Amino acid sequence: MKRKTGFCNLACIILVFSLCALMFAGCGGAGVPEGLPEGQGDQAEPAAPAAPEEKPPADEELFDEFADELFATWVAEDDITLNFSLANPAAYGIDMPPEPTYGKVGNKEYLDEGVEENKELTERLKGFDYDNLRPDQQVTYDILSRNLGLSKALMENEPGILYYLSDISPVRGFQMQLPTMLAEYHFYDVPDIDRYLLLLEDTGRIFDELIEIEYERAELGLMLEAHDVDSIIKMCEDFLKEREENLLIAVFDDKIDNYDGLTDGQRTEYKEKNRESILGNVLPAYEALRDALEELRGEGVRPSTMRALHDGPAFTQAYLQFRTGSDKTIEEVGNMLLDALGESNDRLMVLLSAYDDLYEKYRENTLGEIPEDTPENYLRTLEEAIMKDFPPGPDLGYTVREVHESMQESESVAFYLTPPIDSYHDNVIYKNPSKIDDNLSLFVTLAHEGYPGHMYQMVYNLQSSPPPLRTELWPAGYIEGWATYVEMESYYYAGLSELEAEAAQQMNLFYLLFQAWIDLGVNGIGWDMETLGLACELALGVTDSDVVEDIYGSVTGDPFLSLPYALGYLEILSLRDEAKEALGDGFELMEFHRFVLDFGPAPFELIRTHMNDWIEEQGGVLDAAA
Repeated sequence: MKRKTGFCNLACIILVFSLCALMFAGCGGAGVPEGLPEGQGDQAEPAAPAAPEEKPPADEELFDEFADELFATWVAEDDITLNFSLANPAAYGIDMPPEPTYGKVGNKEYLDEGVEENKELTERLKGFDYDNLRPDQQVTYDILSRNLGLSKALMENEPGILYYLSDISPVRGFQMQLPTMLAEYHFYDVPDIDRYLLLLEDTGRIFDELIEIEYERAELGLMLEAHDVDSIIKMCEDFLKEREENLLIAVFDDKIDNYDGLTDGQRTEYKEKNRESILGNVLPAYEALRDALEELRGEGVRPSTMRALHDGPAFTQAYLQFRTGSDKTIEEVGNMLLDALGESNDRLMVLLSAYDDLYEKYRENTLGEIPEDTPENYLRTLEEAIMKDFPPGPDLGYTVREVHESMQESESVAFYLTPPIDSYHDNVIYKNPSKIDDNLSLFVTLAHEGYPGHMYQMVYNLQSSPPPLRTELWPAGYIEGWATYVEMESYYYAGLSELEAEAAQQMNLFYLLFQAWIDLGVNGIGWDMETLGLACELALGVTDSDVVEDIYGSVTGDPFLSLPYALGYLEILSLRDEAKEALGDGFELMEFHRFVLDFGPAPFELIRTHMNDWIEEQGGVLDAAA
């Protein structure tokens, strides 16, 4: 997965911006001349020639100003987002906020502001003549317009947006992301160290506000289910176990020891300040969250489906589109996933029944065995292997790190940290050794996070200097869909026979699609435990009620968590199939990949529209229905 900065889910959804900063100065026309002096005639002094009328800025110029100021407002809302988005904010006209902050919590007041500002921003966007914008501006316009429309639909369901999609959740929650974001906080210069230490002092405030939201959740009957609360409590307890050896103390000490230009006295002072703040601010905040959740466990538990909310079907559909970048309906996505599940299962069965050696390896759990190697060597293998199918990769550096032991049980398999848009040559990938069982799993995971996945795709886009605002509008469906697509392709780069690579790929794909199918079923359609049990029996042959309950618990805490991966993958695969059919013998996989990468992250229907233009430019024949 790709770890994107910016914590408050509500803020990400409703695009709350300070519109005062977006008011344009000097956009009016030149003043109107007052006319000739009285008594004008033969004796009158000749009038001074009228100054040439200044032309108002063109729409292109105004839109660039609009987009840049929007970006500046967005990234400056909290210190984590700003630190991870830009190495040099001043170059973008951004002044550092006077006080370091984690930003606002998504509460009722914040939502009300967002509703009004969303309306104003929509009207300002409509004020531009679309036809007078450059093609790249039109793409930004289209993406922003779509986001604002979905935001409006989501904000109309106040309980859903504030409480069903709270900032505390098992996987995407604030409490889950914070340790890594603090550990990786960039020290571009010495003032950043001072700012980081001041930011730690805001931890108690943000957690207190988040806890208040949890109590409100329980009162409204929208609290997380007990198994989800238990996983968050467990994460807090694991993080709190080693106090003096906490990862935020150990990592900070190492960063300070390796920071050039500090005296020994400064190093000692910084380390002590950090230790005091971690022990006095950060850990007590996690203790307070743990204690509050223990008190709230089982209280006011929410319905298992967003569809049970007031106007739930519309809310659920909008959230699906927001999360995935796909405009398909829930029914269409369900059918798409079910068809793909059937095809994957059928193909795997054909392979295992037709080839005895594959079946033996499958039965002995040795399918897809590859030699052990370091993550760095696997990435080098991938970097070389993709040259025949992907455009030349960017010149970049990277470090592969292990998730700290205290976070391994709660953290995901791996993740890539998005680099600042103006400093993207040093990249970081985290792998979780407790959740990677074999060499092939590590290899394809590094393909997902590194080459030709997140790291390759992100830096490929950033080196083309996209409009800054566009980088804040990248949809998860494209980002995770691309990484999943290339992960599936990477089985053929691992040194296996083509048949064994396909069998291993189909096994992985089947479970990914199944997870997305039950995610959609439980969270989007409203399956109860009995319906889920039937689905598990149909797809997996599982009838054990305890296993079904565990599967149910794996998808309720973060609705639609798996859909950007699975649906994004299927959407990209569909684009590839459409291009292949339209171009026939003229189809080149390298050029398709180049088109998708060059266009950049966007909603899939927008990509499809532009891909059709690309196909026609190459002499392809589009289906009449396209």
